[in-house]
Amino acid sequence: MTVNILLPAWSLGQQVGLAAAVFALVLATVVIYDCFFHPIAHIPGPVLAKFSPVSSYRQMNTLVVLLMGDIWKLWIMRALYRMRFNSELQALHQRYGPVVRVGPNEVSFASLEAETAIYAKQEDGRFSKDGTFLTLFSDLVLNAPTLITIPDPGLHKKLHKVIQQAFTPQALARQEPIQKFHIDMAKSEVDEIVKKGSTMDLANTLETMFWEIIGDLAFGEPLMAGKRPTYESMKQFGKASMPMVEALSFLLAMPGMAQTIGTARSLITAIMPFPSQISKLVPSAKLRDCIDRQDGKEDFLTAIMGSEKQGLTLDADAFFSNAMGLTLAGYQTTATTLAATFYHILRYPDAYMRLCAELRSNITTEGDITGERLARLPFLNACIRETLRLLPPANGKTAQRTAPSCTIAGLYIPAGTTVSADLYTIQRSSENFVDPSTFRPERWLDGADSTEFKADIRAAYRPFLIGSRACIGRHMAQQSIRLIVAELLWRYDFELLDRDGFIWERDAGSSLIYTDYKIMVNVKNISGRA
Repeated sequence: MTVNILLPAWSLGQQVGLAAAVFALVLATVVIYDCFFHPIAHIPGPVLAKFSPVSSYRQMNTLVVLLMGDIWKLWIMRALYRMRFNSELQALHQRYGPVVRVGPNEVSFASLEAETAIYAKQEDGRFSKDGTFLTLFSDLVLNAPTLITIPDPGLHKKLHKVIQQAFTPQALARQEPIQKFHIDMAKSEVDEIVKKGSTMDLANTLETMFWEIIGDLAFGEPLMAGKRPTYESMKQFGKASMPMVEALSFLLAMPGMAQTIGTARSLITAIMPFPSQISKLVPSAKLRDCIDRQDGKEDFLTAIMGSEKQGLTLDADAFFSNAMGLTLAGYQTTATTLAATFYHILRYPDAYMRLCAELRSNITTEGDITGERLARLPFLNACIRETLRLLPPANGKTAQRTAPSCTIAGLYIPAGTTVSADLYTIQRSSENFVDPSTFRPERWLDGADSTEFKADIRAAYRPFLIGSRACIGRHMAQQSIRLIVAELLWRYDFELLDRDGFIWERDAGSSLIYTDYKIMVNVKNISGRA
């Protein structure tokens, strides 16, 4: 006996309608769960952040584009070209308090207690970089995990120990002639600008100068000379890819999405082939020559090659990725801090005059400009510290960690939650610093604790993060900044062209890095020092 089951004939329109209804039901279920039943649903934050990683970052991701439709397209365009991560996250903390939910599974903290809990106690690997935005972005850019992103605490400790050899005081002293050589080359170019009576973008000059320095320090010879335009093109690609990477980061937290994530990664790397672009910065043949050189230099690559002494076996991709990871991270953060230091001292004439007076009274000849001497100049170092307070380079997405089941600042956080401490907000908080949004380098001078700055909480100053994952190159970066600032201000006088034409907080973009900043100046030689 045969039983025939008659099914209704569905038209294409009805099938599409049913699929849309099912999709809407699933979406509604996810939204309701994220908004009301998720383990961090009780944490305050923007409504949109509860079910999408958009929040107020102005970085609309691909998934939400599909869900929300054409009405969001203008916002997407605006998001790509008007990045305000730091200032908007600060605004969220000012509105919601020291704990803010900024994504479905992401929490931002703005307190010293939380900062210490997240970053200072990592030796046991409790707070991991695994699954964070920076790790995902690094995977797209490089071919192997690096010291900056490697999640395993044991491997990180071993790799850190060998690479640290390139950043000891002895290594820094031996690196100083390399730094000064490239500074002298840049000064020759500035001299030509002075002769022509032209204006200049000081930020561009500083970035080009430090690009040559960091390339030489990384590989023991200037392998990346003249390649900065290639990097700048890559940086613009990276800026454009942030929303897609944000979408991938969002998908990582969803079960059963491994295949989708792999497809999305392939799509992004096909559109923006970062690894092949990175390889253009250092030709493979020259890289092999550096690896084979074994001349005892204390550059980044040579330090990484000592990994076998710690029981680590690294292949060629790992050598290259670690050297390039340190190089690009060190370049971007230091070059930005250099530009920001000059920006601030030129915007505040009293600070500029005081710094010039300190440098020119303590330095008689160019031979007096040494890292050791500059480290003892109080106002120079105060200006650099104050710049790092206002614009910490290791903020935002770069500071994310994946939390275990734990309590942070008295708040229970379930395992797998992405957490970070917002250094920008902490270091600009009136709870931690007097006149927090103003460039006041005198707060760092001896005796400041008996002035109006006695209420400053100096422990809130942590621009390089803390703990085992603190910036390994911070001393090299500060030495480079001191040398460059001193060399230029001893030889030249600078004048900002339009004090209000560019305002960093208003005009510079901020997401993973700072972008789109210029410092237009007039420059002239100081008599007798050309």
